[in-house]
Amino acid sequence: SKDVIRQQIEWAAEYGVDLMTHRSTVLSKKMVDEYGLILCMDLENHKDIKKRFPYARRKILLLGSFNELGMEIQDPQGGDPDIYRYVCRLVKESIDKLISLKLIS
Repeated sequence: SKDVIRQQIEWAAEYGVDLMTHRSTVLSKKMVDEYGLILCMDLENHKDIKKRFPYARRKILLLGSFNELGMEIQDPQGGDPDIYRYVCRLVKESIDKLISLKLIS
């Protein structure tokens, strides 16, 4: 529902992320070739992308391996507000760690 989407945008904004113009996109070969790093949220996507683009395995990483849990970050879709906030926190921790390791800027 639009209320759920609005709430997700608000939670992301609490972490300084603007999702107003965000749209999901199917990963293409051109994108894989151009990007230096591809971050996956969950193991299913990680496995699928590595299978589709085996030549790029070294730059396809699991984002959650850089947070306190060191594991995948599940899609919060359909979860309660606490789950969304928790996922936002895990994503932020992971990105902060990537920055501290100078893997992204």
